[in-house]
Amino acid sequence: MLGFFRKKQSAEEKFEDKPERVRPMSDMEAVSRPSFAKAAEGKPAASTKAMLAKVDLSTFSKLINFCLLALVFLVPLLFLPTSSEVREFNKQALLFLGVMVMLGVWVVRVLTTRTVSWVKTSLDYIVLALLFTSLLSSLFSLDKASSFLGYYGRFTGSFISVLSLVVLYFLVVNNLRSGQLAQKMSKYLTASFFVVLAYSFLQLLGLYLLPFEFAKSRSFNPIGSLVGLSIFSALTVLWPLWLWMSHKPLSRRQTIFYTVMLILGLAVMFLVNAFVAWLILGLGTIVFLAVGMSMTAHEPQTNWFWKPMVVLVLAILFIGFQFLPQSLNPRNVVTVDLPVEIQLSNATTFSLVKNSLSSGGKQAVLGYGPGTTGLAFGDIKPEALNKTVVWNLNFDRASSEFANLAIENGLLGLLVFELMAILFLIYGLYFLFKKHDHPGRMQAFGFFVLWLGLYLAHFFYFFNTSFYFLYWLALAAFMAIAHWSDSPPWNKGELEGVISENSASLSLAASPRAALSWMFASLLMLAVLLVGAFFEVAVYAAEAQYVSGVRAVNAANPDFQKAAERFARAANLNPYRDVYLQALGQDLIFLSSQEAAKDEPNVAQVQNWLASSVNAGLAATRISPAKAANWSALAQFYQNIKPLGIAGTDQAIINAWQEAANRDSKNPALLIRLANAYSDASEVLDPKIAGSGADTDQDGLADNMEESLGSNPELADSNQNGVMDGDEVKAGFNPAGAGRLSAAALAQFTKIDQTKLAEAQKILNRAIELKSDLPDSYIASSRIYEKSKQLAEARKKIDEAAEKFPQNSDVRFEQGRIAYNQKDYVQAESIFSAVVKLTPNHANAHYSLGLVYQQRGDDVRALAEFEKTRAITGPNVELEKLINSLKNE
Repeated sequence: MLGFFRKKQSAEEKFEDKPERVRPMSDMEAVSRPSFAKAAEGKPAASTKAMLAKVDLSTFSKLINFCLLALVFLVPLLFLPTSSEVREFNKQALLFLGVMVMLGVWVVRVLTTRTVSWVKTSLDYIVLALLFTSLLSSLFSLDKASSFLGYYGRFTGSFISVLSLVVLYFLVVNNLRSGQLAQKMSKYLTASFFVVLAYSFLQLLGLYLLPFEFAKSRSFNPIGSLVGLSIFSALTVLWPLWLWMSHKPLSRRQTIFYTVMLILGLAVMFLVNAFVAWLILGLGTIVFLAVGMSMTAHEPQTNWFWKPMVVLVLAILFIGFQFLPQSLNPRNVVTVDLPVEIQLSNATTFSLVKNSLSSGGKQAVLGYGPGTTGLAFGDIKPEALNKTVVWNLNFDRASSEFANLAIENGLLGLLVFELMAILFLIYGLYFLFKKHDHPGRMQAFGFFVLWLGLYLAHFFYFFNTSFYFLYWLALAAFMAIAHWSDSPPWNKGELEGVISENSASLSLAASPRAALSWMFASLLMLAVLLVGAFFEVAVYAAEAQYVSGVRAVNAANPDFQKAAERFARAANLNPYRDVYLQALGQDLIFLSSQEAAKDEPNVAQVQNWLASSVNAGLAATRISPAKAANWSALAQFYQNIKPLGIAGTDQAIINAWQEAANRDSKNPALLIRLANAYSDASEVLDPKIAGSGADTDQDGLADNMEESLGSNPELADSNQNGVMDGDEVKAGFNPAGAGRLSAAALAQFTKIDQTKLAEAQKILNRAIELKSDLPDSYIASSRIYEKSKQLAEARKKIDEAAEKFPQNSDVRFEQGRIAYNQKDYVQAESIFSAVVKLTPNHANAHYSLGLVYQQRGDDVRALAEFEKTRAITGPNVELEKLINSLKNE
């Protein structure tokens, strides 16, 4: 700890190099002029001084302070409808923009003044170490796009986010050099807290002030989840307690305002009633009382402490209510129904961290990468989670920020973060307990309480942008205030022009070499900032295009062409977001289906759209190859081009589902899709389907076969789709049209690849092992047994499923279908009748029941069932033929 607490110099030691300094320095002078430059570092020449005298240096400080205050006020409450995620994306964009502007102004100030000054703090190196570990984790990340730019939909925790916060820390430390600015920050923060609380309270009561659809929900608020809002409210309850303590005397207006703010915070906490928020409030209030009493021990007796005592009693009561019968909880008297937040349990989170750290290698040391919990989740989640109702959900974060740091940044990142916090905690308590005469001691205490509440919260809940911003802001503000000079001529009541101790400065005018180096570095930094600004604009514009495309798809009359243009533009503006490419691929499928439904479809255009959808899916997997969802989407895109008869499509589908399953190996749903892909690929056409004999056009299809199929024996590509007629037939398609050959035409040439069916059955056994209560696994297994002609095994498997899931209409229907195929019409009728009782609108059950009646010669009842089917599904060519034939009889 040597060197952590720096020895304070005497007044004589501080000013011996500048004996002429006899008056307080203004805020702007303190920011811009190197007050403590040593003679050895060089002094500006007289001409340089004359030049600087003509420059209004206060403008730079005003711009930086304006951006800082704007961030303080806007970040907690900002949300906009211009992005798919209305809160986090916009907060991150604002934070990045604000920090970038502040840094740019600082660089211009350096170039203008030819001096560099900064405040040295005890946390500088550990903060830089945290940034470095985040960079290392991102470079070795499971998914670099998510680590550098943020996991889409979450955005928090990325390297860009950490970089912005670290730069913000240094900017605040080096610019918050006066009590006047500190007081402004407190006022802006108080105003922001109040607006968030007031708006959120009205939302909880169902009073919606804004017309946006997403805002017309009791659970919507500017912070995030309801539990997150409750934790935020706990922090805002601690804040007015500090304001009451620090501001003496208070005006009547201030007293009323702080009281309303306190009541609003407690009211929001009461309505949400989150245990973790009450716990944080209780612990925070205890620390507040302990430190506050120590700080005011030598002051005249005051009555400030009775308010936090009341808050502490309330917090303890509501913590106790969590363990008492719920009938005793006064929250149950209020009839405001709020949605329940789904999050991982502490036990599951512990398993995630344990599995992550026990994986060894770089994952244990550096983690999976910032923002990658959602991608690593499939690998590290416990299999026991499949026995819960959230088995098919993919969580993009653990239940606490402590766990997120362990998973995403590894042991190294976690240790650096916690070491930084512990060092600050020790330094903060030392400062508050020992620096009795420091002019900013009470100001620093407020930011310390805010930081401490958030530090406690990170053990129990995950952070979002608002929490991280407030965490770093409080940390930086405290360190800035703590490094104000507390020597004469200042006294503890004067806060208008406090200069910083432990300052360092460098004059560039004294050394041409230093000036040239700093000039080059500054210009390089400005270039980087300019590139960053353009990229930020492109990122935001891309998100706006994506949102426009989503709205076009979700409109009452969807405009798929417009949506495709918007999604393509979004992908061009920001080529690092796989979500945009996924949306583009899916929209192209919609366009293809819409075109194919026309009386005279443009076949070439349909084929082009389908091929483009696959290309979009492939591009998404290249951006984020670790994301199972990208491979799942690609598999479905391949599935859509399968009717085109392109060689190798079946294997491409298998490969894509296999890649998805590899990345989420404990997800039984993916294994079922993979097994079905193997089952579909098991149907192999015998090349003899192309026939033998004369082949006039040399397309691999015999002339006599072409005549029977209706294609042109003298044209190698009869339907002009770019595929030879022979290849189309071998893939199961009619070269005279765009559809598949009839089942009757294919049946005599179809062979079953038993090895693929065996592999499919093996995969399904693993799916059942992972989740034995998933009906789809049994249905798929039964169908594979049926395809391999093991009818007894198929019947046994589906009967087993029917015993497990007697109320599942899909299982019962499958049981009836197998009974029908085995010509057990009596049991089939019984089962199909039971299905329609369970699900009256089960179209397949009504249709199958009609087939049973038709087999038994009961045409009247068969006709009735077919008509019920038509009423559910709408007109269908084959169904109409059946109905008309029965009516004619």
